[in-house]
Amino acid sequence: MGPCGLCLGAELHLRGIDFIIIDRCPRVIPVSTALAIHVKTLEIFERLGIINEVLERAVEVRGERLFVNGQMAVDFAFDECQTSHHKFPVVIPQDELEHILTKAIGPHRWKAPLWVHSLEASDQRQQPESTLADATAGMGVSVSVQAIELTPEIIQHCAHGTPLPEGSGLVFRGEAKTIRGKYLVGADGAASRVRQEMGIKFGGKTLPYEYVSADAHIRWGIPANLNRWNCLTANGHLVSCIALTNDR
Repeated sequence: MGPCGLCLGAELHLRGIDFIIIDRCPRVIPVSTALAIHVKTLEIFERLGIINEVLERAVEVRGERLFVNGQMAVDFAFDECQTSHHKFPVVIPQDELEHILTKAIGPHRWKAPLWVHSLEASDQRQQPESTLADATAGMGVSVSVQAIELTPEIIQHCAHGTPLPEGSGLVFRGEAKTIRGKYLVGADGAASRVRQEMGIKFGGKTLPYEYVSADAHIRWGIPANLNRWNCLTANGHLVSCIALTNDR
């Protein structure tokens, strides 16, 4: 479960709507696959009551620099946003944002580690009904889940998002149980198990590029500037990086 699903959970919690989060990973993973937060999202964080904590841990991005073969070629500043009282986007380590959102939701909402065996959706809206209650009574999703042991393979899968290898030897605990709800939100990434089980096609296409995302400590000769996104290119390759808080 990443920031999108957790943000939805925080919205539901704020509105008093009952929900649970099902995840095979039992904790926030200390790596980042996304960093940038735009000003409109910051306004949402205000409504959720977490804006001060987010800004304390974030770095404001006020411009960008391009380095070619070690020499700075471009250094430009972003215009201030004119449609919000937040003037610039920010970046924050993903795990720190997830910790903030998890605290806003409440840990009792998180049911993990659970393995999803199957999903089943029912929809009887095409049948004649006499009342609105009848129309919605047959709608919903059933999810069969079972607790799993935290084996080294599961921990590796959670930490790096790598696929579970064939024959990874899942160790189940207790009996499988069925959770039923009116709605199921598949906030489980591009390779969504929910989307696949529901037979929903993935629109668009995969770009023919590969990239690596990493949190790293770097020693380099480029002048430090916390408020610039740095792009470095040499020998046909590109590295994009920005300094985060806590020397990350």
